[in-house]
Amino acid sequence: MKVYLFVLSVTFSIVTFAQDKVAEKTVQKFLSDFNSERYNNIYDRFSVEFQQKITKAETINYLSKIHKMIGSFKQAEFKFMQDRNFYYFFTCKDEDVNADFLCSINKEGQFDYLTFKRIGGSANPPPIGKLKQ
Repeated sequence: MKVYLFVLSVTFSIVTFAQDKVAEKTVQKFLSDFNSERYNNIYDRFSVEFQQKITKAETINYLSKIHKMIGSFKQAEFKFMQDRNFYYFFTCKDEDVNADFLCSINKEGQFDYLTFKRIGGSANPPPIGKLKQ
């Protein structure tokens, strides 16, 4: 029984680690596409279910407004994972600005959900605007 639990635990750890690698690759690709304003590429990595909830035009509008507020991101730091939700801390090229990024990524590396939970830092705040119209 103890051997079975150990094998089950090791197997679960490997599956979780593999999912983290998939999420990390997906988030790094998101960062690259966001910085280059390739919002279509980001939308194309949405799962079919997520694409049914938000249109390409809404996605492009949302992401371009954020890009206009903060510019580009320099790096993404993994914070923690809960269920299939991954929390990252993004640092902007202006290091005094940062953002909390939450996303849900499936095993195929597609976004089931993504949002910026907070954008701020110690620099002057970005221009305030309504993100969703």
